[in-house]
Amino acid sequence: MGALALLTIRGFLLWLVIPLGTLAWAVSFQALRTPAVTLGAYLGWIDNNIAFLLVNGPFSMSFPNSPVRWIPSANRAAVKHRIGFSDLL
Repeated sequence: MGALALLTIRGFLLWLVIPLGTLAWAVSFQALRTPAVTLGAYLGWIDNNIAFLLVNGPFSMSFPNSPVRWIPSANRAAVKHRIGFSDLL
């Protein structure tokens, strides 16, 4: 039950965060470009940290040993996770 709620809330948040994150990335592109942060890496970083906050916040009882780790902003360029279409459903 917790996994379904997590996926529903995360999917809803992604519909809000992807347009805002894209706009934030475009506005601050010159500042983020120094470590070569691509749009995919930036949105993946946001998605990973949203999942971390959800799993370690309201859903911490459902996922006691979560493999999701916080990624600091200094490591945005190294993010391998990308948002796929299925993540939005």
